[in-house]
Amino acid sequence: MFLLSLNSFSQNVQEYIWCQIEGVKKGVTGTKMKVDFDFGKHTQFFFENVLIDEKGKTLEFETMIDALNYMEKKGWKFIQAYSALMGNANISFNFYLLKIPIAELDEKTKQEYINKN
Repeated sequence: MFLLSLNSFSQNVQEYIWCQIEGVKKGVTGTKMKVDFDFGKHTQFFFENVLIDEKGKTLEFETMIDALNYMEKKGWKFIQAYSALMGNANISFNFYLLKIPIAELDEKTKQEYINKN
């Protein structure tokens, strides 16, 4: 009986979905930034590291803050930011790490995420 309860306790229950927003800016004075989203695995709402709306159109963001504000409005919580510069190429990479409790997702999104993972 003790082993059975230990086994059920040790099962890994995922409580959060994590997202990394990745931004790349070229050049020292570059104003355009390419913003991608990494959810680890794709669902029908996320395709090739971009977000798509209910109509299937790609959502585009001018800056990392635009993307962060959008995600915060959707209930995602900011965890950490970090950046890196690629040598002489003057390319800067910016990363924001976010998470959302699975319990806070709407039922349709939650079921699709759970069924695909």
